[in-house]
Amino acid sequence: MTVLVIGKNAFLASHLGQFEATKDWLFWGHEEAINASKWPEGISCVVNFAYDPLIRKGGLKGRFSDLDRQFARKIVEAGAHYIMLSSRAVYGQSDGLRHFREGDAPVGGMTPDYGRAKRLIEEDLLSRFGEKVTILRLSNVFGYEYLPKNPRQSFFGRMLVTLREKGVIAFDMSGSTCRDFLPLPDFTSALVQIVKAPKAGIYNLGSGQGISVEAIAKWVLHGYGGGEIVYSSDKPKDQFVLDMTKTTQSFDIAQPSLADIRGYCIQIGQKLRELP
Repeated sequence: MTVLVIGKNAFLASHLGQFEATKDWLFWGHEEAINASKWPEGISCVVNFAYDPLIRKGGLKGRFSDLDRQFARKIVEAGAHYIMLSSRAVYGQSDGLRHFREGDAPVGGMTPDYGRAKRLIEEDLLSRFGEKVTILRLSNVFGYEYLPKNPRQSFFGRMLVTLREKGVIAFDMSGSTCRDFLPLPDFTSALVQIVKAPKAGIYNLGSGQGISVEAIAKWVLHGYGGGEIVYSSDKPKDQFVLDMTKTTQSFDIAQPSLADIRGYCIQIGQKLRELP
């Protein structure tokens, strides 16, 4: 089995390439994948980490992504199975805590353009390629994201930058806000298992539990050895948990415990503290 990863420079993909289980996988940039006149023989599965930048900017406005269309066409031509990395944003935003299942209709959204674009891509791929597509709706996959030269506009990316530079973790929501957080190593392990025996359809991929943002921040501060949490609002914002029932019944995946997530957050804080 030959696995091709597209988007090798993406944060998640770059971590994936460090594992023994992926040492024989091919890692390509998105331009390499698009411009190659012919893909290598024997590719059985393609995992796509690349996405059209217009998705983040809300520029698609109901149009299907041309980049995803090109990827899909080449993957089908190669006779491979396509694993699309989607987002929990397709469910929209609920300030009340919601446990989302794959069949749930979208609610109102914090990032409606992004969520709608992802949903549109999902629907198009499933309608055209059916049994050759696996869609993974990701929760907050997080890792050590202190990248000052190229900051990640993610929950952990912003949190670590302000902690390192100002000694503060700032939230525009109540500390009681609960979200689904999945450590990067657990995401990687789950993806490897899914790639071994991909199944068509849509699957959530998260920890399956809601953890308050205050708890996450305190664990990071514990590892960092200091710092302060400040709040500009006392209202919960964008709460969600991904129901993992379908995924765990379909794949051999071990979900992280609360202690696992706590320990990983502490490690991240320690690594940030150790910077010169």
